[in-house]
Amino acid sequence: MYDDPTYVEHVIATGAAGYLLKTVGRDELVRAIKAADNGQGYLQAEITRPVLTRFSRTYEEWSDIHLSPRETEVLQLVADGLSNKQIASSLEISEATVKTYITSLFEKLGAVHRAHAVALALRHRLID
Repeated sequence: MYDDPTYVEHVIATGAAGYLLKTVGRDELVRAIKAADNGQGYLQAEITRPVLTRFSRTYEEWSDIHLSPRETEVLQLVADGLSNKQIASSLEISEATVKTYITSLFEKLGAVHRAHAVALALRHRLID
């Protein structure tokens, strides 16, 4: 329906198999339905370029962010719902060290709290 790349990204991120505009022709609609039925994705040609441009811009903005293996590990444990104490125990480091890692992660990601850091990391595929 809408050709805004941000909207398309949101719809796809929530599980859509494809995206079509209201202007889609009958033949393309049939191709899209068949693609979805076969487990494939489908984007209408008119929105492909804007979506690709947005993804490449997003990649460029985030390509300068480099997390150390330990920062990635801490962030993954935060995403798994562990407290600082649990993370410290799991990694055999102090809680103060965990807090230092989390502070560093907030700065690198531009996050304001733990959930925001996790959301940003998932959105930009820094963690699984």
